[in-house]
Amino acid sequence: MVAEEALVADQSGCTCVGVVSATVAPEADIRERFPIQRRQLLDWTSPVTSRLLLEAGGANHYGRSIRLPALDTSPQMITVNEQSRGLRYRSADNFRNGPNNGIHLRFSASYITGSHAYKVGLTHSHGYEGRETSDGGQPLTYRFNNGVPNQITQRALPIYTRNNVDHNMAIYAQDRWTFRRVTASSGLRYDYFATSFPEQRLGPTFFTPGRDITFPAQKNLAWHDLSPRLGVSYDAFGTGKTALKVSLNKYLQNEAAGSPLAIGPNPLETVANNTTRSWNDANQNFVPDCDLHSPAANGECGASANRAFGTPRPVATYDPDLLRGWGKRTANWELSAGVQHELMTGTSLDVAYFRRAYQNFVVTDNRAISASDFDRFSIVVPRDERLPGGGGYEVDGLYNVKPEKFSVPADDYITFARNYGNQIQRWDGFDVTFNARPRPGMSLQGGTSTGRTSLNNCDIVDDMPELLVRTNLPESSCDSRSAFLTDFKLLGSYLVPRLDVQVAATVQSAPGQEIAANYVANNTVVAPGLGRPLSGGQSNMTVNIVEPGTLYGDRSTQVGLRIAKILRFGGTRATASLDIYNLFNSNTVLTQNAAFATWLRPLSIPNPRWAKIVLQYDF
Repeated sequence: MVAEEALVADQSGCTCVGVVSATVAPEADIRERFPIQRRQLLDWTSPVTSRLLLEAGGANHYGRSIRLPALDTSPQMITVNEQSRGLRYRSADNFRNGPNNGIHLRFSASYITGSHAYKVGLTHSHGYEGRETSDGGQPLTYRFNNGVPNQITQRALPIYTRNNVDHNMAIYAQDRWTFRRVTASSGLRYDYFATSFPEQRLGPTFFTPGRDITFPAQKNLAWHDLSPRLGVSYDAFGTGKTALKVSLNKYLQNEAAGSPLAIGPNPLETVANNTTRSWNDANQNFVPDCDLHSPAANGECGASANRAFGTPRPVATYDPDLLRGWGKRTANWELSAGVQHELMTGTSLDVAYFRRAYQNFVVTDNRAISASDFDRFSIVVPRDERLPGGGGYEVDGLYNVKPEKFSVPADDYITFARNYGNQIQRWDGFDVTFNARPRPGMSLQGGTSTGRTSLNNCDIVDDMPELLVRTNLPESSCDSRSAFLTDFKLLGSYLVPRLDVQVAATVQSAPGQEIAANYVANNTVVAPGLGRPLSGGQSNMTVNIVEPGTLYGDRSTQVGLRIAKILRFGGTRATASLDIYNLFNSNTVLTQNAAFATWLRPLSIPNPRWAKIVLQYDF
């Protein structure tokens, strides 16, 4: 018997109110439209014998994504970011318009005997992502601090880029073998991921009127990887009720046309399409009275922070060893060990430990400056009873580039972090889950998942203090461990006999998000520790004054309820159900404003209690 299935579907959609929130004004909204999302699918299955199964399939996806400014906004409106409160006013930037297409093919063969189960297969995808990135006709953004202008951002947009995925291929083989009380599984997967760029043109913009550059087609990524899968399960007592399990697996980071290293080396992305400069609005007219086409300090404006802005000189180059070869893709190894036990008929408990260790970290090193080109200093944070110990403590290990190096053209080199030292990132976790069917029509399942993330990149930070400057963190953050955080889930359902009424409920409880406090430290606060004002005429710097992994928001717990009535009509049936979400109308704060001037002000809470009526007819 051969089974075939085909599907063709066209969809469209609109996120008509995109980013409006407590910190984003309506006129700064971004509307996202998806005028077409076309999917074509074909599946084929053939059980050749009672032991051999062949499967194949193909899919084609074409879509277009458009990001637009809010309705009724003028290109003359300039984006304004209020630094002290983390607010954004007026029209936003980073608009886009681009198509994407992907063709996916797969084939597998499974051969199953009494004690063995073999499977081999192949998957392959290729396609592209095109993107026009624009600023909506407004090449400037202003930054204010408590209503006082202090910085300008200039952009050289629009640009149109295209990134091709030539091959996203995997060939795999796996085997599961049972011998007496041992079940062993093994597998090996080969992955090949290759991308390229077609010929592209970088045209003129407001700040680069004479720019007209054509880049030839070029190859980009060419990664080869082997990923093993190993697992053993042992029936501890030979009763089939207690199993000991151990596994070791390697997993690769998912990659696509829009992934960072598939986009980043694109020559249109490596030129300087934006820069910042300080702004002293001396006459308080909210207009930068200076020549913005000149990179030198003039009038009310400081020097351009990136002297390569508007020029064809790339500001970033990529290590060839990062882009090609074997074992270069970001990945993690996962070790797990656990025990599964049947407590009683229909009830089982599963306890497991997991450790994930990540590898192949990537860093950006500005080779135009070195660690000796930074001055280290500390600041004293303000007194505030909400801060640990009431505030007033010292935050050390902050860095500022020396004044003579501020406007040196950047020479970013993207490469492996291991070239500068050791970087460690791990996740350790414990899962406890249970499943129970105490009586016909009743089921219960749930459990907890507890884990902690550990990170240490102090070796890297010693060589590149700019990593801390980019993330607004002090040096102590290079060695951090989150608290052990626990998720809890419970699901239960019961079908009332004779009445054909099903009652189901879910309980989900998640820990609060990690809390940061981004303090805007002006030169009055910085100068005592630094011994001078900030470089480049900058009036302030932002610092997270809460040690990472120490403060978290409140837990969020929500309950859902479903009541369904099954209606039977001969050989068919219908189900009418009422679903209620957030039954007890939980209003726990999910996210808070991290800007210290409005610190901990709620930004989002769960959706309020709401209900949905569903009618399903099966025939």
